[in-house]
Amino acid sequence: MGIVIVFSVALANSTLTPAPSHQFSVKHHDMPVFDAPEEASAPPPAYVVTDIEARVINDDSAHLVHAPSVAQLDSGGLIATWWGGSREGGKDVKVFTSFFNPDSLSWDEPIAILSAKNTQTQTLRYIRKLGNVVITQDPEGTLHLFYVSVSFGGWAASAINWSTSLDEGQTWSTSKRLITSPFLNLSTLVKGTPVFYKDGSIGLPVYHEFAGKFGELLRISTKGEVITKTRMSKGKHSLQPVIHVSSPTNALALMRYAGPPDDNGNKRVLQTTTQDAGAHWSKPAFININNPNSAIALAHHNTLGKIGVFNDINTNRYRLKLYTYNQGKQWSPLHSFEDKTSHAQQTKQSDYEKSLQNDVGQYKASTEKKAHMVSRAIENMCENNQCEFQYDYPYLIQDSHNQYHLVYTWNKSAIKHVSFSLTPSTGTKPKNTAKVRNNSPANPTSTLTTENRL
Repeated sequence: MGIVIVFSVALANSTLTPAPSHQFSVKHHDMPVFDAPEEASAPPPAYVVTDIEARVINDDSAHLVHAPSVAQLDSGGLIATWWGGSREGGKDVKVFTSFFNPDSLSWDEPIAILSAKNTQTQTLRYIRKLGNVVITQDPEGTLHLFYVSVSFGGWAASAINWSTSLDEGQTWSTSKRLITSPFLNLSTLVKGTPVFYKDGSIGLPVYHEFAGKFGELLRISTKGEVITKTRMSKGKHSLQPVIHVSSPTNALALMRYAGPPDDNGNKRVLQTTTQDAGAHWSKPAFININNPNSAIALAHHNTLGKIGVFNDINTNRYRLKLYTYNQGKQWSPLHSFEDKTSHAQQTKQSDYEKSLQNDVGQYKASTEKKAHMVSRAIENMCENNQCEFQYDYPYLIQDSHNQYHLVYTWNKSAIKHVSFSLTPSTGTKPKNTAKVRNNSPANPTSTLTTENRL
């Protein structure tokens, strides 16, 4: 009896290593230097952001655009997704895709692939509106698209749908509604980048907004079946988890904070970790980055371990900044992609227009598109001659050449793509840093056969 008790206590206080099939798939070629014992590792070098190029992905077919995601294709290019319509939650909202051509270094014309109408036809249930969408490509080359739909009520009554493509987004399978909850299958939304397990299943970070706000991790088979569901947080203040996998068993997740400020008036990003491939998560704790109830992005770096993009302020979303993670387990700011701190309060329309004209002048876009971006931003962000700047919903990936691709919403009016590299400040470029390139003769351009008549 005593042996059984001792064994039970030991088991309760240990972390079991999950079976190999239930472990994370780790594609990083080099592990972060501080994953080794600290006494055996040297501090990583300082880095600077280089090779910055800014482009605009969307066209002018939607009055408002939001919530982009991006994935690298095996053929070497990129595919981006987002939703657009007359307003958030509008019946006319559609899901769009666009391809980045690695030869011309430009985005192709966007294509609307999903609407409430054709989602209703495919899922055989009434659909009133569409919302957030994320995309990823699995190790076998299949694209997986997860997107939110609502049949009645608001986002708290949402569900997640799944569609796949075997030809890099040329065509898509019939959408399938995921069964994520026995209680009416409601209130599950997506935002974070999916991860993979060694058996090919997908780890999809999701969140709930019904009777609370909290994050979860779904493990989904390649057939669209929910295998497991694990709570990442509890309560009413955490949502939109994003995950960075550092080993087959270890991962860190950050979450948007929707709660009240602390005693110093600060709202901060929440962090939780797992040591058993997502089966259990630690109690969320605040990190040293402010968060105005806004989405977060994370990506891997071969030396630093992880980098992230944040609206690192307490209110509004007028600043979007890149941070790196250091050996002291603290985050440090490195680069501002957008910063309108001098215009933190509302700005007169004339000053707003001049500021935006100066910004878009640096983008790789036609003069016509730049002018349209500014005019659309004025429509979406100005009222009674007072305007606000807003840069939010970042989504960040590292490609196979160690270049980074950041997409985010630009003043509710454009989907902006920023490509960049991280270079040691000594001036020596890191190994394999390069432009997005084509690895095969085939690349998705204007040969799409997706039905456009939604």
